[in-house]
Amino acid sequence: MRKNKTSYPLAAVDDFFNRRVSDIKKGKDGIIWVSTYDAGLVAYKDGSIIYHISDTNGLTSNICRNMFLKGNYLWVGTDKGINKIDISTYPYKVLIRYTTSDGLASNMINAIYADSNMVYVGTPSGLSFFDERKVSQLSRCHLNILGITIAGKERIYDSTKLSLKSNENNIRFDFSAISFKSSDDLIYQYRLMGLHSDWRNTRENYISYPILPSGKYQFEVKAINKFGTVSKSVLIPFEIEKKLLEKNWFRFFITSLIFGLIVWYFTRRIKMLNKRASEKAALTSKIFEMEQMALKAQMNPHFIFNSLN
Repeated sequence: MRKNKTSYPLAAVDDFFNRRVSDIKKGKDGIIWVSTYDAGLVAYKDGSIIYHISDTNGLTSNICRNMFLKGNYLWVGTDKGINKIDISTYPYKVLIRYTTSDGLASNMINAIYADSNMVYVGTPSGLSFFDERKVSQLSRCHLNILGITIAGKERIYDSTKLSLKSNENNIRFDFSAISFKSSDDLIYQYRLMGLHSDWRNTRENYISYPILPSGKYQFEVKAINKFGTVSKSVLIPFEIEKKLLEKNWFRFFITSLIFGLIVWYFTRRIKMLNKRASEKAALTSKIFEMEQMALKAQMNPHFIFNSLN
């Protein structure tokens, strides 16, 4: 870029720009879109990166080969198909992805051009084009729970509430979605009420919780296909019973035991002190009696002698 007729590297602004840049586009709102060959793309404005889009938030691949910008939509060609991104609202969202399963000649995208509803794609295997309106986006998305593994033992899923022992706190949920025309291009959203209430995304078809504390939980999962169709969510309630140390009756028992031991210790201590005081008083009395007897023994000879005189 140039500032006062002097060029300078954007890497000085952000280390992201040290990467190999594949394409640059500028939107009407002044945002500059920069794509890379290994880290997705970013939105750059007013001297800083305002948003980063990668495979973690919907992009088919971080290897972005080219872009085409028209209106509110940014088309991104990667080595794994095309991505259509809505840039009209923040945060920016990948609306739809097209791959060979939709009829493209290749997933390796060399060029993109979109005119109205027609999309033209240049690939190593030739030119592909299609009408967005005619591509079926009504693909159903159905989610199935395949099984639940608890402490290394697999259980068949049913709708009943699971009641687990305190040592059965290692749990894994396996699931799979069926969606024609989406192939494996599916995103699963899940949350575990009682641990985290926010929705989290994954492309894996399982979720594992190695160590869960005791308590009541509700695991919820749903699938989203490449067209944005969301499946019905599946809710699995379960409860992990408290450990012995966490149970109220055991805590009450331990508290009562400790309190009883403290009372017994101080009672025994007071008795010992009283016994020692009694023994000391008896010994003092005995000494006093012996002293009196000794005095009497000393006084008698003198009394006799005086009487004789």
